[in-house]
Amino acid sequence: MSKNPVKVAQLRKKEIMAELARIEEFLQMAEMYIDGDSGKKSSPTGSGSGGSGRTSSGPKPAQVIAATEKILGEATAPMTRGELLSSLKEIGLEITGTNPANTLGTTLSRNEDKFVNIKGFGYWLSVRDFPKGNYFARREDREEPGEAKGEPASVH
Repeated sequence: MSKNPVKVAQLRKKEIMAELARIEEFLQMAEMYIDGDSGKKSSPTGSGSGGSGRTSSGPKPAQVIAATEKILGEATAPMTRGELLSSLKEIGLEITGTNPANTLGTTLSRNEDKFVNIKGFGYWLSVRDFPKGNYFARREDREEPGEAKGEPASVH
């Protein structure tokens, strides 16, 4: 008995779409890594001449990092990736892709000088103590009481 060519084509299409989704996720993470490390902006078509023709949808890593610093600077406790995604969306930064939570987690983990993931609690600013989670910032990085969040301490 021969296979139905329509069903074979539908199955193959499903396989190709799944592979395409994996490639898109890889490209998004690679762009975030490159943009985050070099500070360069991606071209709308990806990279270089003859790009894929796809446009970058979603905020740049630098935007996500700055907004997450502000959100966590105002928070009273660490936040999960889901909570951060909701807060980012509320201010107009929606991370897209196959798995936005993983994309956000990757961005934050690549910026360990700014963020720490406190097991059982969530993400927190690396310069702020969180005693309940047994996290204490390095003395030289610690944010001093009364210091404005995100601003350098004044020199007297």
